[in-house]
Amino acid sequence: MDDLMDRIEKFIKDGKLKPQTTTIRIDPIIPGVTKMEDVAHIMERAAKMGIRSIKVSIMDSYGYNE
Repeated sequence: MDDLMDRIEKFIKDGKLKPQTTTIRIDPIIPGVTKMEDVAHIMERAAKMGIRSIKVSIMDSYGYNE
């Protein structure tokens, strides 16, 4: 997780990405599995880089019978 955020930060510092046109996606969030502190960490890092667009999705479990 931090490796990817480090690379995004480097692209922003190098002028290869603009924070105002960059969107971070966090998906899927899996209820009971995904650590919400990890999600918060990603969001905080993104905010420090000036990224204001974050999209998330939450996994649905439909329980199909086979």
